[in-house]
Amino acid sequence: MHKAYIEEQEKTKRLWLVLSVIALLSALALIVFAPEGRETLSYWIGGALLVFSAGAAGFKRVWGKSKVFSLGADQDTNQLEE
Repeated sequence: MHKAYIEEQEKTKRLWLVLSVIALLSALALIVFAPEGRETLSYWIGGALLVFSAGAAGFKRVWGKSKVFSLGADQDTNQLEE
C-alpha cells in the first residue's frame, strides 16, 4: 500500500512540473508575442502565469527586484532581503 502511495505522489509531482513548464512557456510566449497596444495586459497575465508556474514547481514565495518593487522565488521560509 505504501509503495502505491509513493508512486502516485511522484506522478502528481511530475504532473505539477509539466504544468509549471507549460505555464512558464505560455507566459514567455505571451509577453514576447503580445499584440501592439496590449502589452500592459500581456505583462499582467504573463506575471500571473509566472507566479502560478513557480507555485506549481514548489516555490512558496515569489519576488523580484526593480527600481519600484522586488520580485523573486524561494522554497523555504527565510526572510526576504530588502
